[in-house]
Amino acid sequence: MLIENFKLGGLKKYGLDYESLKKINPRLVYCSITGFGQDGPYAPRAGYDFIIQAMAGMMSITGEPGREPQKAGVAISDLFTGLYSVIAIQAALRHAEKTGEGQHIDMALFDSQVSALGNQNLNYLVSGKSPVQMGNAHMNIAPYEVLPVKDGHIILAVGNDGQFGKFCAVVGLTDLPANPDFATNPARVANRVKLRELIIETLKTWDRDPLLAKLEAASVPASPINTIGQMFADPQTVARGMRLDLDDGHGNRLPSVRSPMVMSGTPLVYERPSPRLGEHTQEILAELEGTAK
Repeated sequence: MLIENFKLGGLKKYGLDYESLKKINPRLVYCSITGFGQDGPYAPRAGYDFIIQAMAGMMSITGEPGREPQKAGVAISDLFTGLYSVIAIQAALRHAEKTGEGQHIDMALFDSQVSALGNQNLNYLVSGKSPVQMGNAHMNIAPYEVLPVKDGHIILAVGNDGQFGKFCAVVGLTDLPANPDFATNPARVANRVKLRELIIETLKTWDRDPLLAKLEAASVPASPINTIGQMFADPQTVARGMRLDLDDGHGNRLPSVRSPMVMSGTPLVYERPSPRLGEHTQEILAELEGTAK
């Protein structure tokens, strides 16, 4: 298997392109990761996550209405492409194992970002209208957004009419579930501005933590908005062991984050952190020399 992240054709001059290498090993699974793929008018361009988020539509639906378009807080087109690539590589390796035939995998940041837009793509394809920035609100569900409380903000993610009724019972808006303007999700979406005003007026007297506790007891989806520091201190993060402190072999404990993959039969092993520059060069050369013999 070979994974490369050069610009289009960047390895051909070295004789390391797929067509050259498959002559040596027909079983080779060769994955090329580029900004825009192996063909199309933009294929020669370099790939930058920021630009990909802009061109592939992500930024047009991110941010508050009427404000500057926003990118996501992490390089999501890079991350999605890496994940999609792993899936494709696994499928290709399985195929090679069964047939003896390798193949070239053409992965593009642009394609991955387009694919990852999910339901927003379908909103456009069904209606012909491009989704727009809605801040933290949901295009198809209400109330499903960030809401202010007395001492901060919460996420409220009411997904159906039953949950809406439970939410209203907790906060004292007991007349809303029977109101035709708010009784169903389509009605709430159509009247989302008025609904938000009513909820904000009610929640301004509530402290965050007592409200979240009552909503959880009533099975209403809601949550705090954690900082990254608060996330690492969260009991769920701690219980899942998401933080790692690895011995670097030089008397230091280096902080890291474990993989999200938890496997019962072949659990991941975290023996050491990322190496220092050149730390294992001699070890690797010795192994290669032994293999050559």
